[in-house]
Amino acid sequence: MRAPLLTTILASIALAGCQKGEWTDTSMCLDVPDDTTECPAQGDVDLEGLTNFGWCSADVRELTGPGTISENPLFPDTGGGADLYCCYPAVARDADPGCVVGRPFFEGGTPTTAPVRPGDSWSAAIPGPAADGVDWEGMARMEHASVASFAKLTLDLLALGAPPSLLAAVQQAAADEIEHARLCFGMLARSGTALEPGPMAFQPIVPCADAAAVAYATVREGCLGETMGAWLADHAAAGCDDPAARGVLARIAADEARHAALSWEIVAWLLRTGGPEVRDAVQRAFAEPFAVVPPVGLASDAAVARWVDAAQAEVLAPAVRALLAA
Repeated sequence: MRAPLLTTILASIALAGCQKGEWTDTSMCLDVPDDTTECPAQGDVDLEGLTNFGWCSADVRELTGPGTISENPLFPDTGGGADLYCCYPAVARDADPGCVVGRPFFEGGTPTTAPVRPGDSWSAAIPGPAADGVDWEGMARMEHASVASFAKLTLDLLALGAPPSLLAAVQQAAADEIEHARLCFGMLARSGTALEPGPMAFQPIVPCADAAAVAYATVREGCLGETMGAWLADHAAAGCDDPAARGVLARIAADEARHAALSWEIVAWLLRTGGPEVRDAVQRAFAEPFAVVPPVGLASDAAVARWVDAAQAEVLAPAVRALLAA
């Protein structure tokens, strides 16, 4: 897939240096046992073990108050008890401000997924033994949320007067994501855990008619996230010993390659039809830091690092030059 991916999307990015966000007042959370009734004193907390649910990683300068017990807002109760955290007011900064995982659906700047509950209405029938350590639930929830992301993109493109070819392709991509979610839930059911997504809560969704803003978001969520997602899934599939898991990953890789190409097509259209502010937004989206966080269980950190380096050299860097030169 490597050469076809470069040929198809004709775009890329060279990852920026390790820049970090500004220090800010925020909430940092500590994973605690599910029977916790009282949070550790703030002076006893290891700052390096804290999480901000909206960031991929964080630097914490200090905790400024006592902790309170909270559920993970991205992955609430699945019916077997919610994962609990002790969350503390803190001064911290986003250590990877450009981190993107696939094409997430954002609300208020935070990637959002639906809760899950016992059930198999979203599970494709995939026979076989218990599987391989891949975080199929996490992948299923992200793929399911991508349906909402493409729905929002459809509204944005309608607000900008996009041609029917782009609208049809976005609708097809949403249908692909439904099938990806079914396959991932099916792999989860194959391992003995049958879950399905519950109702997904939404804030009011307002279409964006700002071409520069849509171009920026499409670069970050689609061009970068889905290009790298296709690349990583393709490599993971090639090294997977389980035929069923390999088939699911290969299907996702092939579809994500088409979605990445669609994102670059949308950005190219916006560059052709927009003004200098669109080009400025696209260049800024490419230049800002971008981190890759693959789903747990696909591969070792060392393997992912090698794949990311190869993607930059073989696909992303030459392709982005072609896009901006067009």
